[in-house]
Amino acid sequence: GKNNVARIWNKNMIVIEFLRSEIFSKVSLASSVIKKNNSLPVLDYIKFTVDSGGVFLSATDLAIEVQVRVNTVSVDGGIGSFILDANVLKETLSKMDEQLVSFSISDNKCDIIYNAGKGNIAIPLGDVNDFPIFNVGGDLDNSIEIEEGWLKKHLNIAKQFVSNDELRPTLMGVLFETSSKGLTIAATDAHKLVVLKKDGEYEDSSVIVPLDMVSFLAKDLKDTSHIVKYDYGLHSGVFSISDMVVRDWE
Repeated sequence: GKNNVARIWNKNMIVIEFLRSEIFSKVSLASSVIKKNNSLPVLDYIKFTVDSGGVFLSATDLAIEVQVRVNTVSVDGGIGSFILDANVLKETLSKMDEQLVSFSISDNKCDIIYNAGKGNIAIPLGDVNDFPIFNVGGDLDNSIEIEEGWLKKHLNIAKQFVSNDELRPTLMGVLFETSSKGLTIAATDAHKLVVLKKDGEYEDSSVIVPLDMVSFLAKDLKDTSHIVKYDYGLHSGVFSISDMVVRDWE
């Protein structure tokens, strides 16, 4: 039969052990970008990537991609990628108490083993080859570092002023403008305007952050003093914070 894992494992099987709370929280975070009633069924899936750097979860709505790193208890086996239905996975994990949970991956299914090996739920793998491949457009020549809590607060303000008019795409986002005097964030729907400023010293640059990206960050960032790094170019950008990376599509 068809090998949905695309024969990219170094071994025939891999077993990953997580704390239930860790994998559930990271699945919930990554899948929060997934929209309801997707026209492409594969967009209902989360991609797991296992490599020498760790285990990463990715999800996308074709406007932005969210990738989060998951802390593991152990990883045994090869490296590669597989995809699982996000809703099925969340529902399965939500019914479990805090405990060690093992994901045992073979060619066409993921066995979730719990309750000290007494419980086993099998979830079919999707075809990892159907999952969209993300490309960052052009060079990301510019960079800004901002406190997470400040960014969350001000994006929540700015997003209320963004236009929904698809005939005026330049208004369907939030302007980030930097200079030696600081950072300016602005948004308008052509009827009302908001301008927010932060002192600092930056290189001169400007970029429009799309509304999809703004809405996700405003919702999922936390009110902390951790530093968010935003690397961007003319056509796309990448926000990095702790164990999460959010990219917009080229």
